[in-house]
Amino acid sequence: MSVYLKCKETEDAEKLFDGLPVRNVVSWNIMIRGIVGSCDNENELDRKQLCFSYFKRMLLEMVVPDYITLNGLICSCARFYDAEMGIQLHCFTVKVGFDLDCFVGCALVDLYAKCGFVENARRVFCVAPFRDLVMWNVMISCYTFNCLPEEAFSSMLSVLSDDALGYYDFGKQIHSLVLRQSFDSDVLVASALINMYAKNKNIIDARRVFDEMSIRNVVAWNTMVVGCGNHGDGNEVMRLLREMLREGFLPDELTISSVISSCGYASAITETLQAHAFAVKLSCHDFLSVANSLISAYSKCGSIASAFKCFELTSQPDLVTWTSLICAYAFHGLAKEATEMFEKMLSRGIIPDKIAFLGVLTACAHRGLVTKGLHISECCHKFISKWPWQKKLVEISKTFASGILVPKGYIWPIDAAGYLQPHTTLVSDAHKAGLEVDASDFANDFVSSFNYSYDPLAEYLQFIDNGDFSVDGVLTDFPITPSEAIDCFARLGTNATRRDKTLIISKFRASGDYPACTNLAYNNAISDGADVLDCPVQISKDGIPFCLSSIDLLDITTVAQTSFIDLVTSSFLQPKDDPDSEISKVVRAIRKKLQQIEMLETKQSKGHILDDQQMAKLQSKSALESSLSELGIPVETSQNKESSSTQPEGKEPLNPNG
Repeated sequence: MSVYLKCKETEDAEKLFDGLPVRNVVSWNIMIRGIVGSCDNENELDRKQLCFSYFKRMLLEMVVPDYITLNGLICSCARFYDAEMGIQLHCFTVKVGFDLDCFVGCALVDLYAKCGFVENARRVFCVAPFRDLVMWNVMISCYTFNCLPEEAFSSMLSVLSDDALGYYDFGKQIHSLVLRQSFDSDVLVASALINMYAKNKNIIDARRVFDEMSIRNVVAWNTMVVGCGNHGDGNEVMRLLREMLREGFLPDELTISSVISSCGYASAITETLQAHAFAVKLSCHDFLSVANSLISAYSKCGSIASAFKCFELTSQPDLVTWTSLICAYAFHGLAKEATEMFEKMLSRGIIPDKIAFLGVLTACAHRGLVTKGLHISECCHKFISKWPWQKKLVEISKTFASGILVPKGYIWPIDAAGYLQPHTTLVSDAHKAGLEVDASDFANDFVSSFNYSYDPLAEYLQFIDNGDFSVDGVLTDFPITPSEAIDCFARLGTNATRRDKTLIISKFRASGDYPACTNLAYNNAISDGADVLDCPVQISKDGIPFCLSSIDLLDITTVAQTSFIDLVTSSFLQPKDDPDSEISKVVRAIRKKLQQIEMLETKQSKGHILDDQQMAKLQSKSALESSLSELGIPVETSQNKESSSTQPEGKEPLNPNG
């Protein structure tokens, strides 16, 4: 069974397992841990479900799981960032008495670390009666993964029983400690020092440590190559590769991927092709790290076709592979291809991360695909509770802001069936960091979750009075609804002073009752209890600021149903007024094609013979002119230009219609 599972022949392993007359705990452990290890990127969610189905069968057959079983199951939860199932397994380990086992404790610390629950990881670590070196390493990695260097260093000092040091120069002081303990001759320690200096952009000291190494292996060479590549020194990367080959070291997939990435950063297509050929020669092109680097490099060099070909040749693309291609399409403005690849990735059962969402949303923004972007944004809320990024977001935000405004789905995610999921830790993490949190996307005419029973008051109360936290403000187009919800929460009378501190922020004033950004909406928002009135400002052509939610009158008003529609069309669609708008780009493209057709007509009139492609362009003239007419744009021809240029100064051209 172990051989079949390591060869990813799961079906054969299942047949062999089902044919066993007697199955003990070892058989079950091999099956459960083998299924977890044989997961590939296309069916990883199915494998996870299969793993837990075997665990349920194991319990039904009255086989008592041991610490190896629980370790494998918890590791599978950590792999998929499934904190909810991991917590249930933690409870199970307490019941069966394995919560104090060091092997199981390491898996629990790793699970909580990857899901962002540092406090839970620390508690598991502290209650362990025996902590080996592996557990200390996992705990230090937990602090490092969650951007807590001070705690990580204090943990390391606890291992070494040394005095505490300062905050900034941790790396240099560790280097001093390494020299004092005579660990500088160790290849792994020296490689870690090189990595530390390189990540702090100190390539000189990194190179000094590298040159002083008496013994080097491929890891040390790779660390130096990656450091120079991330520093943007492509020439140094190529010199290191040549030195590595001269000293008889054979580059591995990490070396090749680092070299290819450096070529991509420099947009050097020739060097990228040479590195690709070298990877094929070494049979490294099938590794995912190399394939991902090739996709990114070809994209940055402007060859999107080569990037897609590398993706097609990847046998089992992972999340990074899909994300690389999506971002490549977004970088080249190919929104349709980016969204198609994103949907195909979801159909394969791969859970996207924030980088994948950022790439596809950027593509939608570049091409003006508002509806598609909103749909993807809603899809983002489905996965957001599985990302351990909230604390990193809070840490970044508090450096330049006193509060954050987030969509309500970032706080209470909603699944595909329309029901609430467990709330994230975003609000509590922000409050601990001293940040205020305001929630947006509230609308009375669209209650997003069935848990509220179509009652908007219940939705507001879920964010204000849920027993765990309360947001500091809500952004809404119906200020009266959160005002009533807050009064209900605080149990206020009509003339009582409000005790709750939750701010009511209007969205374009009371735009749910009156047209946005009008005096009626202003006054109504104030009377409804709004604490903050937002004021989106637009600038007219003559430089006068005025309050309006959008410059597009067709989108926010009923002008299309009035006689003023002609004025909107003639001014709004003119390319000279807004040269960056999508419509203006289309108009310029059509006019350019018409100019090319005029040149072809001139050639044809002079006796030149046109080929089939040029004749096809001539035949498209009427369709292009019709497109301009539908947009309300006059068709410019050379005759029109000549007539306008010969018109006497100070006189208007004659109107043929009188």
